[in-house]
Amino acid sequence: MGYRSDVSLCIYGCREKMLAFVAAQRIARPNDYAIWKDEIQITKFDDKVMMRADFNHVKWYDSYDDVKCYRNLLDAAGQDDDICYEFVRIGEEYEDNETEFHGEDVQFFISIHREITYDYPNMEDYNNGGSTSDGVSSDAP
Repeated sequence: MGYRSDVSLCIYGCREKMLAFVAAQRIARPNDYAIWKDEIQITKFDDKVMMRADFNHVKWYDSYDDVKCYRNLLDAAGQDDDICYEFVRIGEEYEDNETEFHGEDVQFFISIHREITYDYPNMEDYNNGGSTSDGVSSDAP
């Protein structure tokens, strides 16, 4: 099985910069482009363009070719302060979190929130009479 992580990344900037960035990456690293072209969503917001990808329960090892590909993409984005990037990885271990933010106008679209949520069914309260110290009614079926 191996150690698994959840990973999110986004790269964004003004339309002209991002179009030039994507074109340059396709030319400079065609093998990397072949990996990320189907995984990355390219969208626009306001006057900006964003590339983003989300991976759940993946093996994220620096030695893997696809991980190198995304690292290359982030490193290239990091060469231009007008292009922002955000990278977040959450490992299986509670303390194993990795975050990177770069650029003049980082928006912090990606963040880490660890929480437990629940949606219990409607239950009858056995605590109002005859309950034991563990909260279970001695009259419970």
